[in-house]
Amino acid sequence: EVYEYGSFTQSKMFAAGVGCTDCHDPHTTQVRIEGNGLCLQCHNAQPNTARFAGLQAKDYDSPAHHHHAAGSPGAQCVNCHMPSKDYMVIDPRRDHSLRIPRPDLAAQGIGPDACTTCHQGREPAWAASAIDSWFTAPKRAAHYGQAFHGVRQDPGTSLSRLGYLLADK
Repeated sequence: EVYEYGSFTQSKMFAAGVGCTDCHDPHTTQVRIEGNGLCLQCHNAQPNTARFAGLQAKDYDSPAHHHHAAGSPGAQCVNCHMPSKDYMVIDPRRDHSLRIPRPDLAAQGIGPDACTTCHQGREPAWAASAIDSWFTAPKRAAHYGQAFHGVRQDPGTSLSRLGYLLADK
């Protein structure tokens, strides 16, 4: 579908060479492996860096990474990196942009927050604070949403705010 394919083609994984059939059977469109095993094909302690040079060797399927109890919904890769949203009222679809959760952006009104999708009744600022407590210095690179949000707030600075996006190939 356009929602899934469009967000996937804009993802870092697509840019790195990941294709639909790395995760989905081309004849049925069903995922090749259920659960975290699907992501762990590549994201593991011994990644295939010959194919994907940027992969980091790490135990992603552990509470040290996801900060949730093993086997819980919060420990499932897709719930944080591919949150589901209902389209056309009844049709749930997973976001294929495969992003790192950024509740700090949601707290600024810039984007969605995977954390509060599960932790209903909590604010994005709560989730951002939780992530801050997990890491000594969370890596939060500039996000294109911040530039677009800034332009919406102050259209007179559009070129200066969008300059880094225009220069980023």
